[in-house]
Amino acid sequence: MRGFMSRGARRLGLLGGVLTGSAALVATGVVSAGPALAAGNDDYSFTYLDHVIPPGEGSAAALRPDLLTGTPNGTLVYALSKAPLTDASWAQGGLPAGMTALPGLDCTPSATVKGVFLCPTSEDNGYVGPSVTAGESVKDDTRLHFGVAYAPRGASIDKAVKAAQLSGSSPVKGTVEAHSVRVLTAEHVKKNKVRLTLPAVPAGGSVTHTVNVHAIDKGRLSVGFAPSRGFRAWDPGELKVELVSVKAGAGAGNCEVRTGELYWEGFTCDVKPGDVKITYRLKAAAKSPMWKIDAFANYNVYTAGWSDSGAQGTFGVTGGTPVRERYQLLRRAADGSLNVHVGTGRAPRVFERVDTIDSKWGRYTALARLAPMTVQSTGGPVVGRDAAGVLWFYDVEGEQGGGLYERRKVGGGWNVYDLIAGAGDLTGDRKADLLARDASGGLWLYAGTGKAAAPFADRVRVATGWKGLSRLAGGADLTGDGKADLLAEDASGKAWLYPGTGKAATPFGRRVAVAGTWAGYQALVVPGDLDSDGRADLLARDGAGALWLLKGTGKAQAPFAARVKVASGWNTKDLLF
Repeated sequence: MRGFMSRGARRLGLLGGVLTGSAALVATGVVSAGPALAAGNDDYSFTYLDHVIPPGEGSAAALRPDLLTGTPNGTLVYALSKAPLTDASWAQGGLPAGMTALPGLDCTPSATVKGVFLCPTSEDNGYVGPSVTAGESVKDDTRLHFGVAYAPRGASIDKAVKAAQLSGSSPVKGTVEAHSVRVLTAEHVKKNKVRLTLPAVPAGGSVTHTVNVHAIDKGRLSVGFAPSRGFRAWDPGELKVELVSVKAGAGAGNCEVRTGELYWEGFTCDVKPGDVKITYRLKAAAKSPMWKIDAFANYNVYTAGWSDSGAQGTFGVTGGTPVRERYQLLRRAADGSLNVHVGTGRAPRVFERVDTIDSKWGRYTALARLAPMTVQSTGGPVVGRDAAGVLWFYDVEGEQGGGLYERRKVGGGWNVYDLIAGAGDLTGDRKADLLARDASGGLWLYAGTGKAAAPFADRVRVATGWKGLSRLAGGADLTGDGKADLLAEDASGKAWLYPGTGKAATPFGRRVAVAGTWAGYQALVVPGDLDSDGRADLLARDGAGALWLLKGTGKAQAPFAARVKVASGWNTKDLLF
């Protein structure tokens, strides 16, 4: 589950540096501790926290000041015990079974007293102390008690040890404190329950969401937001849904709220044991796009480690504008690596970055993407034919840039085809299809099934006489009628548009000549709508390595506007698809 940093990681205190100060401090009133500690620095003090950690998993409680003031110059004495720090005999001194203390570089165990650590502290090294871990065998709700006392330089260390051992009876705020490390299992933590009530937010209106927490332990609630599966991440200012306010009910407080447009961080609140209700209000602009949004709530009781307790739900924006998809271009480099160019939704800078998937794609003699692929990896799967004529299928993961799943074998015999092209949905069933042309010019349709284990139905010949065409590019609607169309180039470089019909038996209508010639282009691909105007576009790479954008018009007679150069220096040996 996605979430926030742990509470222990958030409370940094003055870790970046120690405040300076002077004068002296006297620690007094320690029962059975003998004479008071010697005079020291009277403006030095510290604050510690209780710790909660899980058994195992490598989580450690760092017994160091959470916050300090003044300039330390002496020794921090830590006393660790299996029982509360009130017994002068120190009969329970040391750690519970299965727990371990690690002194680190700054502390040393006492040579004479079990469970005691001595940690020199100074202006340059104020946050010192041992770390404690719990093994897998440690039982739920095991507690280690630790006391800490400060001995200024020149003061009696023995008296500081006694003060730490008895800190549970007579603490002196700021210089002698008693705390604990509590071990809670994951099963225990899951008894803390979170329930979300998430009505949709209307565009131009507002709504209140509710978080109900049944807390058996105190903890920190974190609530944040992210695009739901199948929806891309929004740009800053694009979502137009804002977190306006948070209202904490009885048992909740110390809330930190990030108002403004929703994203990962929404708000956090401390919660006490009991049944607690927290509400927050969202407001959407009149033209807010109709995103689906995940709200995720984590309830973390650990100060080190992360607890698996919380809830997640989904809500939408209703009545707004459509969410414009953004698309990726796939490119196999000359070295065999497969790269993904992630679309921006804006021209002329159509791609924001390039990611590499892996380096094993040089083994394919033909590659095709069945339909445009969005930046969150939804849309057309990918197929590759190897030198032996075996066709392999890569399904898309459909998450935020999730990429492709491991390949599946479709079958052999695909070397009978000299052209393989993704066609989009030609049959009207919302599943992407594949086209293949044989040596005699016969065009075959492999209808997509939507099933990765058997991605295509039996082939059907849908046309003859296609031998004179040198290139096919398709997968998207180019005429504005909602049906996938196909572009083809003949031997002379003349381009043709084959409008889709949505019928499997006759997938294309009468072809229409496209103005101009494509003879100067080495690569053609229809990656989808690259400029967020709602129409699919064409990318072409020329012999000099320049990349050109031909914006779609949605008109069959003139499907593309004048070309615009969007990049240069592209390797002419790279395959675009």
